[in-house]
Amino acid sequence: MSLSEQQLKEAMESYGNFRHQIELLKANKKTTAESILQKYPEAKKELDDLEEELGIQLEELEKQEKRLKKTLQSMIDQFSANAPIKDRMELKTSLLRVGLEREITYDSAGLDGYLLSHPEISMFRSEKINSRITLNKM
Repeated sequence: MSLSEQQLKEAMESYGNFRHQIELLKANKKTTAESILQKYPEAKKELDDLEEELGIQLEELEKQEKRLKKTLQSMIDQFSANAPIKDRMELKTSLLRVGLEREITYDSAGLDGYLLSHPEISMFRSEKINSRITLNKM
């Protein structure tokens, strides 16, 4: 089954929203901790409680995020296997960018020039799409 660009972008948006929620929770945790320390320098106990409460949530969210990222990477691989990518391609949603880059490898560096006059050796040529996922800054 071929994966469309729209399906991939929908998965990117879903993953981006999830990753963004984790980042917001981390920022909220940090801001809250700093606020408590400013008001009550002796508030170590409260910080420990906060760390315990939010730490558990963050740990679970980060486990889920790893699973989502693995699924998204699988979708990217499936999409890029059938996508008409010349050299580079970038897919964007409001929260994520996925860069795809064609990588060509040969069995030997000397094949490059030789291939021009001997196209029969093209069976030794392989192509691969490299991808990277980037969370957009908010």
